[in-house]
Amino acid sequence: MWAFYGEVPREEIPALLLSYVGSLGLNPEADEKLFQALLGAADGAVENGGHRPYSSYPVGAAILTSAGKIASGANVENASYGGTVCAERNAIWTASAQGHLSLPDQHLAAVCVWTREPSKPCAFCIGVILEFLAPGQEYLAIVGIGENQTGLVQVVSVEALRRLIWNANDLRTGLGS
Repeated sequence: MWAFYGEVPREEIPALLLSYVGSLGLNPEADEKLFQALLGAADGAVENGGHRPYSSYPVGAAILTSAGKIASGANVENASYGGTVCAERNAIWTASAQGHLSLPDQHLAAVCVWTREPSKPCAFCIGVILEFLAPGQEYLAIVGIGENQTGLVQVVSVEALRRLIWNANDLRTGLGS
């Protein structure tokens, strides 16, 4: 099951996320500033980080944990191709390395990805995202921000996320991050 909010103006995204993440039991003091920081962290990651000499395709990601912590990452390409790492995984691994996802009660609450055009996470990233969800967690918010500063806000069930994988059509049309 997906709740798809379509193209949402950037300034409206924090309120939408607050209503969603609040339902996950995030700290009640979480407010729109936290979500502005989430969007800003994804912006900063794409502007200041990454290594993309082969595709020249910038991707920045930021994740929000159940404890209200934010970590960001950018895509890092490597000539070996297999050594390339997406922004979403870099953000999750950064949070884990900083101890924000290391305890049983810490999990992902939202993922924000900045790309030229909003896209879905690749299968590798979905696998890592699933690893860091809470046991029994039913939903995850995924926000894709594009160059036009509108976002595609999706609240996806974990069941649907498990089925969300790339296929040959995605590779031909360039929908993967």
